[in-house]
Amino acid sequence: MYFVSAHNNRKQDAPAPNTMTTLRTLLATLIFGFGIYLIFDLFQHGFSLKVLAASLGCFVAAHYIWPHNRDEDEESALLDALEGVVNLPYQILARLLRSVGNNKDHDFDLD
Repeated sequence: MYFVSAHNNRKQDAPAPNTMTTLRTLLATLIFGFGIYLIFDLFQHGFSLKVLAASLGCFVAAHYIWPHNRDEDEESALLDALEGVVNLPYQILARLLRSVGNNKDHDFDLD
């Protein structure tokens, strides 16, 4: 006896996003938000080197936690924009540190 279920004839929807990718995206966004909070805390309660280091650490951690190799099926303008915002502080920090190391103009000296 052969039965055909009704759901077999339906058109397949796009695959659901990977749970780990979703979790990493959420975690990176939360850590990024905490880093933004720490930057505001620097201005609100005065400068603290520990808070500055923690905020920079949050931005670096958010960059490395963010899933950079998403599936091509998961194209989303919102996720692409969010990725750009989350990676922006890391990119600025990395570019700043590289420019200090690649100082070809010897007019500037730290001594």
